[in-house]
Amino acid sequence: PYVLSALSSEWRAPLPGPAGHEAQKASGAAKAADADAAAIVQVFMPEGCSPAVLRALVARLGLAAEVDTSGSWELLPRWQTTELRAALQLVQVASMLQIEELLPELIALVRETVTTASDCQQLEMACQHLELPAALSEAAAAVRPTSAPAWLPNEEQVRGMIASALLTADGKVWRVVQKVIDRREGWPKLGRENANILLAFATGVHGSIRAMPHTGFFWGSRDFLYLVCRYVRSRPGDFDAMVSAMFDSVYSMDPELPAEIIDAVFKELLVHEGLSFAQCEHVIAKLMQREDKLEYLFHEWSGLFHALPAHARRALAKGLLPAVGRCPHAALDFVLKELEATPLAPGSDVRSGLCRKRARAAASGAFQGGSCIGCTEMAEGSRIPFTAVLSGVMQRQVRRLDRMTPEARCKETLLVALVLYLAAQWLPWPLLWPQP
Repeated sequence: PYVLSALSSEWRAPLPGPAGHEAQKASGAAKAADADAAAIVQVFMPEGCSPAVLRALVARLGLAAEVDTSGSWELLPRWQTTELRAALQLVQVASMLQIEELLPELIALVRETVTTASDCQQLEMACQHLELPAALSEAAAAVRPTSAPAWLPNEEQVRGMIASALLTADGKVWRVVQKVIDRREGWPKLGRENANILLAFATGVHGSIRAMPHTGFFWGSRDFLYLVCRYVRSRPGDFDAMVSAMFDSVYSMDPELPAEIIDAVFKELLVHEGLSFAQCEHVIAKLMQREDKLEYLFHEWSGLFHALPAHARRALAKGLLPAVGRCPHAALDFVLKELEATPLAPGSDVRSGLCRKRARAAASGAFQGGSCIGCTEMAEGSRIPFTAVLSGVMQRQVRRLDRMTPEARCKETLLVALVLYLAAQWLPWPLLWPQP
């Protein structure tokens, strides 16, 4: 109803100059074609709306048509405005012209521009006094601010609560702290305050989280770190800042805090299935920055690396590579297993330089290192004599025996002799000494 047909005679503009006279003298068909070429569409714009709003909508439709033809939707530009008034005008004109395909993104644009209480009031007044889509009224109801219950503690009280809880290791005290944080998270404003309070304690704004308490115990810091790790698991926006604060600031507050941070990270953070690979990689990168604490990491947690979720395992295996020379065998076995489970590029051959039997054993976890005595099948199409395999095994075994104690050396020698005896008894002679 707001766009008058360009074919209506009252909205046709006469062609200027000789072209207009020729059009009047032409036949009916030619006259209609000329009229179509000179037709003008006139739009009644809402009061206060600039023609630039209409031009922006038409340009957006043109871009969408071109992108739809090429299929490159990732190249489609997004609306850029921080003013609620301009966003409302775009929605109003698009609704009047019934441009339904643009309304969802324009309504989302309106929701992004609502940041203050006055913006919410302005949006509600626009929904009451203007002809706007019903979806915009629903969006206004969704962003309408609601006041938090009066009995919830304010920011100062939460700060004092955490400072008091840091003086004790009482689990029930920290359950109260956790419950207060969780209840305040239901309100956006209070949730932002929670993040700022925890980040301030983690960065040392209020001093060390391990200040000497009257009880003589430091365990409150461990509970605080557990609380922070649980808090950031579901808040990706605060994840990087909180993790960096723990490793960059809390690490230096007390000599015993690095061990507590490592425990908290493995108990409450990396065990969470919902973490992305990028988040796990960020945690591991921070963890590996302090090489002086790797001994504690390996001693306490290397046996549990395999129990972590997939993203955490892959990030940990990747992060351990720069320190592989300091890793114990349990950590090295973990890294080897994760590397074996890594998908190969198309066309690559997992058996290159490695026998099929050993590759299958390593992939299934049955292979624990060492050599495959008696396994003679190597790269596809090649076979080597048993004597060559035996020579390599014996050389490596001699090097191992040199590093052993006399007691262990004796046991190892007996074991090798038994293996060689069984190989000589059971392997076929052509395999031991192949014919030329």
